[in-house]
Amino acid sequence: MRTLPLLAAACLAATPALAQPAFGSRADAAASAQITPAQRKPVVAAIVREIQKDYVLPEKIPGIVAAIRASDRAAAYALTDSNAFAARVTADLRKASGDGHLYLRWDPKQYAGLGSGESVQESAAYWREMAHRMHHGITELRVLPGNVRYMKVAAFFWSEGETPRAYDDAVRFLKDGEAVIIDLRGNGGGDALAVRYLVSHFVEPNKLMLTFLEGGKPPEESRSLADLPSGRLTGKPLYVLTDRRCGSACEDFAYAVQQFKLGELIGATTAGAANNNRLAPIAPGFVVSVSNGRPVHPVSGTNWEGVGVAPDVAVEPAQALETAQARAKTKLAAR
Repeated sequence: MRTLPLLAAACLAATPALAQPAFGSRADAAASAQITPAQRKPVVAAIVREIQKDYVLPEKIPGIVAAIRASDRAAAYALTDSNAFAARVTADLRKASGDGHLYLRWDPKQYAGLGSGESVQESAAYWREMAHRMHHGITELRVLPGNVRYMKVAAFFWSEGETPRAYDDAVRFLKDGEAVIIDLRGNGGGDALAVRYLVSHFVEPNKLMLTFLEGGKPPEESRSLADLPSGRLTGKPLYVLTDRRCGSACEDFAYAVQQFKLGELIGATTAGAANNNRLAPIAPGFVVSVSNGRPVHPVSGTNWEGVGVAPDVAVEPAQALETAQARAKTKLAAR
């Protein structure tokens, strides 16, 4: 999945990034290559090792490993096309785990970068450029009838110093409206730092938003920011539009709106990809994504992994904006 590639998010100690790309397909998918039986066997063994090392839910490890080994014994992986092989393995991983961040991908370029230790730096530079080109994911601002202010967030990019200014300007625009609509349809996710910055405008300072759990590490908390140049954006009706393609960091924002009762979600249930994940290279050119952490929300005590974030008002995503406008009009008239 991804209409837009998800961010390979930067991770800061105070606010861990939610995840690497959640769904395992890329807009710039690598061309297939031929693989041999001698190459496939070590790949399967390496996937099993990576899952056994630190998969986020230990109780699921035996079932995931059993599913992979059963398909291997049944010759389900007897494929010579690298992308077809990766897709078949991914299907088994997803079926056994229900985890959108667990996948195998054929990507020789990323494989080489992970192996050399250069991929983090390269990804950071790439995503900074993407953030600049796409105005930090804020791709549209509009004044709708009744002075309802609309913002489209296509992805949650983060570039230190630059992204906050883009959000500050957008929030100032939204504050001049009578109601606010934030459109997340098609947003594949991105960086938790951007989510924290945006959510902070709707809640009080230093509010606990998520706690990140990973292996034997101490829990890490994400809290709302106190210093917001554009000020808080509260007291106005808020409507957030969602669809099935809203994943990972996108769901983080939608979940915060719902759990903290900041506004209404309108559209369809989101993808259900909450876990943190890491990427590991597997010869001759594969990359496996393994969930190794999870966020916990202070209100629900859990997250949206595997189930997604259900809307408050369920409608076809194509009608979500029209529905939000109608509800805003009714609410403003009642006031």
